[in-house]
Amino acid sequence: MLEHNHYERAAAAWLRSAGLAFVPVHERQRASLGALEGSQDSSTVKSPDFLLLGSGGSSFVVDVKGRRHPSGTATPRAPGEATGNPGPWHQQGVARKKSGGTWECWVTLDDLDGLARWSARLGPGWQGLFLFAYWLDDNFHAPEGPDLFGFEGRRYLFRCAQLGEFRQAMRVRSRSWATVDLPVRAARRVVKPLGQVDGLRPVSAGCLQGVGW
Repeated sequence: MLEHNHYERAAAAWLRSAGLAFVPVHERQRASLGALEGSQDSSTVKSPDFLLLGSGGSSFVVDVKGRRHPSGTATPRAPGEATGNPGPWHQQGVARKKSGGTWECWVTLDDLDGLARWSARLGPGWQGLFLFAYWLDDNFHAPEGPDLFGFEGRRYLFRCAQLGEFRQAMRVRSRSWATVDLPVRAARRVVKPLGQVDGLRPVSAGCLQGVGW
């Protein structure tokens, strides 16, 4: 976790408000996990942001991915037209120039490698998890709910994707930048509220159950 990163600070505050147990990881430098038995790979690996402790023997290595939404310039809206939708991929959003209306869920190959290697090193019961923190534009409408969180004058909507499901459905986004993402149809299935992940049952009543899904 980087203290100067407002997405990661907001994620920590949100997890804390939900009563979930987690450990922030200092990530200013890459980590050395050592070579696993039967492997000769002793290279350094990207550090995660949090170790999130779940229930039933499940725990999660968490990488927070901050994204601004919407990132483009809004096109003029008809009178009475909604200013946004309640969450990623819930319904057709407001049309925007270029790709600004997309709920971005891209990650790098280094991100994938880091979560996979940390999960393997920590052992059985550990899974990789991407936590997408969407910083919402002030004019973007989203109904109040447990996934919508105000912090330091900004609004964030949180969604997550488990590493295994992400890897099965991902596609190449940019070879030159070594990034991948999810097709929209797959994103509707893979990207979800945190409370829908097995092993992460909310502590507070009604917490993390999703906004309008």
